[in-house]
Amino acid sequence: MAVWIVVWVILALVTVGVVVAFAVGLAKQGLIVGRSAAKMGEEVGALADEIGRESARASDRMARMSVASRPDRGRR
Repeated sequence: MAVWIVVWVILALVTVGVVVAFAVGLAKQGLIVGRSAAKMGEEVGALADEIGRESARASDRMARMSVASRPDRGRR
């Protein structure tokens, strides 16, 4: 019976080792994804800010054009 106990202990240790290896690999991949997401956020954030400024500029210009095209509202 002692042989079966040794076999089960070895099997358990191998299983624990494999699970730990997968956990470490998963943690590394999580760090990589986190860094990539942060970098993408910085790059997209700059473009989103520029688009927001251009949108506000276009909206202001459209508002000025609509006021200027109505003589009764532009004089007040």
